Amino acid sequence: MLAGAICLLLAACGRGTDPLGKRIFEDGVGMEGRIHYTQGPDWLRFAGPGCAVCHGVRGAGLSVQAGDVTGVAPPITWDALIERGYDERSLRTALRDGVDPHGREFQYYMPRWTLSDAELDALTAYLQQL
Repeated sequence: MLAGAICLLLAACGRGTDPLGKRIFEDGVGMEGRIHYTQGPDWLRFAGPGCAVCHGVRGAGLSVQAGDVTGVAPPITWDALIERGYDERSLRTALRDGVDPHGREFQYYMPRWTLSDAELDALTAYLQQL
């Protein structure tokens, strides 16, 4: 009964019931609203800058067309990340600094996200479910 009342109260206050990691992944919305990035394409601001816009809602990767540029956003399911050498620590570095586990810098089109530790924890937990 109390849990139901809390859910109704949160919904009335405009807070979604989706877990934080899923909101970040699908919509680019974190604890303080929209997640900001320090490098990446300008169009991303208007595209709903969650991971899913480029990597797909299941994290399986997509071919992305942005103006005259076509690229491939790789799969980012947890299994795919592990195969490419990622662990939780290297994923944090990749998302914040744009460097893969082998020390290679990502291309410009992969944003460098401004994520708190709690947001990174939530996103990592969500990716581990994909």
